[in-house]
Amino acid sequence: MEIHRLVKEFKSKYPTTVAWRLKSHSSVASKHLNPGEEVTYAFVCQKNNVSYEIFRTFVVALTNKRIIIAQKRLLFGYLFITITPDLYNDLTVYSGLLWGK
Repeated sequence: MEIHRLVKEFKSKYPTTVAWRLKSHSSVASKHLNPGEEVTYAFVCQKNNVSYEIFRTFVVALTNKRIIIAQKRLLFGYLFITITPDLYNDLTVYSGLLWGK
């Protein structure tokens, strides 16, 4: 699993990153890779609306064709979001002194 290896490298480079269940999330992202699609970078993040909600960990994989956001749910199912190049202008980044989105 190439995505899991890249996520582990990210986690070892940034050890204070709060993230759980990396292998499960990585397997969801790997399942949805298309033939010929190459992962260039992968990392973990939290997708939440408030800064104190730290339990929604996701894996983000940047490929040569799209951005993949994946999360394996605790009991059953998973959440999978894909962002194609025609939607790249819809990305938003908020940064703060301590927390960012």
